Amino acid sequence: MRQIDDPVLMRTLFYAEDCMRYLVIDEADRVMDSVDKSWMYQVELALRGNNGGGDPVWDTLTIANLEKHRELRPSFPQKLLFSATLSQNPTKLEEMGLFYPRLFTSVGADQGFIGKYSIPAELKEYSLECNLEFKPLVVYALVTRYSWSRVICFVGERESGRRLCQLLTKLGNVRAGELSSLLPKKSRSAMVKCFADGELDVLVTSDVMARGIDVLDVKYVICYDFSPHAKTYVHRVGRTARAGQSGTALSLLSEHEVGRFESVTAQLDRCSPVKPFDLNLESLSDLEDRYRDALLSLRKGVQAEDTAKLSAKKSAKSRIQKRMMLPTSSKKKRKKTKPTARSAKS
Repeated sequence: MRQIDDPVLMRTLFYAEDCMRYLVIDEADRVMDSVDKSWMYQVELALRGNNGGGDPVWDTLTIANLEKHRELRPSFPQKLLFSATLSQNPTKLEEMGLFYPRLFTSVGADQGFIGKYSIPAELKEYSLECNLEFKPLVVYALVTRYSWSRVICFVGERESGRRLCQLLTKLGNVRAGELSSLLPKKSRSAMVKCFADGELDVLVTSDVMARGIDVLDVKYVICYDFSPHAKTYVHRVGRTARAGQSGTALSLLSEHEVGRFESVTAQLDRCSPVKPFDLNLESLSDLEDRYRDALLSLRKGVQAEDTAKLSAKKSAKSRIQKRMMLPTSSKKKRKKTKPTARSAKS
């Protein structure tokens, strides 16, 4: 969300009242979750303006007051909302100030009822049941043996993403990068650019960091860690199969996650069901030695990092303790003054 002092927002507010014809809102579901606290609230204030008497030009546009508003304002800005999971909550839609809204979706009209979340027809969905320890090996095999490239891999936690990225790099022949909140904004932008330019095979990221990423021609999405939320799943797989292009999404599931995954995907409108991915884990047995060596190297690296962090923590604690032991102020010895003649007599 942009702050009120953002230069882009300030320019938008400057032109809003007189010149704005279209207001395009991407990731609209996030804006709708906090209309009163976001930049959208400031834009709405600028769009309403004043009619000179201190009354707002409009609160809600209706057929009854349309002519009055037309006299005060020749044209109203048209709002275009884009989102993979656009809310149909009437309360939230009302807060956006929409007038006779129309819904355009990637799901064809002949596919029946359009539910809350929809999957485009160009997206092929697969699932693969495998144990946690085999997941990195599966990702590695998909890139090196199945020639997968331009892959976005979603993880549930930042640390999990860091370890996976390091492990893929140690296995070799895979160009992997991590999109982490620990990276400065400029470094994150550079990482996304490297992926967009084809310099990375796999971009490992969390759900939060991936919001707003707009990379053309993402061919594959891997849901490395299971999410029990349909909205999260739609946002993940929505990174591919965009603008009529084909795409593939694969979910890696443990045995106890299969049932919950089926419950999540049952909430979605789609052309075809999720299919099992054709990969025999036993066919990866020849990679076990390399995988074991990479794991050992990763563990050593992690232990070295933990040791360094612990040492730095102890050093910092020692410095603090030393500072606390130092006297806060040095007391100066007072010089004894000789008694004066008057005090001696008394």
